Amino acid sequence: MRMAFVTSVALIPLMTGPMTTRESGAATRGAATVWASPQVVHYGTVLRDADEPGSQPNFTVFIELADESAADIDPSSVTLNGLPALLELTAVGDANANGIADVMVKFNRSVLIATDGLIKISGNTRRGGCFAGETSVEIRCLPVAVDRSDYPIEFTTSNMPDPQFDGLSASLNVHRVKPVFPRGCPNVSPIRALVLVHGRTIPATAAFDLGMAAQLMAMNGPAARGPAS
Repeated sequence: MRMAFVTSVALIPLMTGPMTTRESGAATRGAATVWASPQVVHYGTVLRDADEPGSQPNFTVFIELADESAADIDPSSVTLNGLPALLELTAVGDANANGIADVMVKFNRSVLIATDGLIKISGNTRRGGCFAGETSVEIRCLPVAVDRSDYPIEFTTSNMPDPQFDGLSASLNVHRVKPVFPRGCPNVSPIRALVLVHGRTIPATAAFDLGMAAQLMAMNGPAARGPAS
């Protein structure tokens, strides 16, 4: 009796940048005043910088400490939503001209790929303290929904480890998950695709759906969960 093979995969367009995080180990935490430039960022520039680091203008953050000790900040410890700053572009000044020193740190725009605009800054001082502060920016053209589709790819098996399984009809069931962008953002699209293949006991549509796709595609808004069949 000749058998047909059926398997499933999930296809997820990727918009993910670096995901390495770093936490401060300092014991005391102080409040920091934080602001950013630019205040409006197009999501397309974030995606392009994730695909080609350094291809877009840097994203700048200014940090001012309550005890006026910003000059004591260790630049190598500063993170934005857990991602590190560009150390070679750090400077001490008084950007808002209020007479209190602040530190300017810069980041690749790709650090904004998994946020809806909320920015959390943290770091350490050289004297052993640590600080944290928040601000926000407007990010235009963020995904507004998740689109799903299911379709089969029919093929005939060949070059199987056991020759008796060559020449059989087989079907590859594809479950595709992709972000949907606002109508006014025609030039924004995922930068990569990720193909996930299930194991022997878990169907792909159950294991690879919105739970993982939300992180990979930087989806922060509500979206309906797809079928788990």
